[in-house]
Amino acid sequence: MDENVSSLPTIVDVVESLSKMEVDESIRNVGPSVFSMDVDTYNVVTREEGKNIPMLFPNSTSSATFYRGQNKFWNKCVPTLYRNNNASSYDHKLINQIKMAEFFSVVLSHPVVMDFTNNFYLDLTAIAQHYGFSTDYLDITNNKWVAAFFACTQYVNGQYIPVDKDFGDGVGVMYASFPPMLFRLAPPSRDFFNRLNVIGFQYFQRPSKQNSFFYKLGDGENFNDVKWFYKIKFRHDINASKIIYNMSYKQQRFYPDDPTSVIANAILSESYEISWKSVDFARNYWGINLSDSEIEKVLLRNNIPWHKRNETNIMYDSEQIKNDWDEWNRFGRNDLIRRINPIIPVASL
Repeated sequence: MDENVSSLPTIVDVVESLSKMEVDESIRNVGPSVFSMDVDTYNVVTREEGKNIPMLFPNSTSSATFYRGQNKFWNKCVPTLYRNNNASSYDHKLINQIKMAEFFSVVLSHPVVMDFTNNFYLDLTAIAQHYGFSTDYLDITNNKWVAAFFACTQYVNGQYIPVDKDFGDGVGVMYASFPPMLFRLAPPSRDFFNRLNVIGFQYFQRPSKQNSFFYKLGDGENFNDVKWFYKIKFRHDINASKIIYNMSYKQQRFYPDDPTSVIANAILSESYEISWKSVDFARNYWGINLSDSEIEKVLLRNNIPWHKRNETNIMYDSEQIKNDWDEWNRFGRNDLIRRINPIIPVASL
């Protein structure tokens, strides 16, 4: 191992250091905290431009600090929409939007989702991001354990596995926002909060389990240039990786299987036949000003199959829908209400 790499901390060392910083910050914060630190509870927040639609802010021991974990350091840290050579191409963006619209149509057919959106904020693009679609969102979290999990594992054949010193160049990175104390001394610009948004609790498990937020970047922008985050590089070590991996219940804690992932994977496959209903959805949702024939040309030259029936090719299983709805009414809705803290009017993102 390179001498410079061997001198770096492990991911466990990094998490321990971040934990100490959280304790120090809580001691330093002598006033009442706006955010509860109870895990698996939520605070209600809103955005000024969101017409006061409530969002459920996930609590953790580091509620006011944000993290991102990567198993490699990339000189250009960009959202999935901009990561490959054709990411900025017209065709790529259009096809991605149409496939996401297909996904949105299925998601919005779920009765629990519709019931949830009667009371709380739903960001369809953020949901799609968590199920493999390309977006201009970069995932971040206010749970250091979530970030650490993604920093010391790799995705192989549908599963995350812990990585060892031979992975890549042997170095991973944790991004962390500056502690709240420094934010108070030098508040970030409004632009920072306009780009940062809470996904928080959603009916779907992945974003909820991952205490999800996102940071929005434009084409050509680099997360490494965001001055409100600093980087902690660490060396990969299989024993340290296994500790974090096992604490995540071998991925199920933060990356559980669920029926929505099956639907997303089907739509993302090259052979999936999209519905023209989704083309119309995409037109309205993103303001795409193209005729049918222009869209057909894009689909044809990229070998994307489609049909003109007014229905999608995949839906949630009817028995699954019934079970989900019954469970939501018997237990889920009340359990969520129980975990929402009393509203504190000063909380606004």
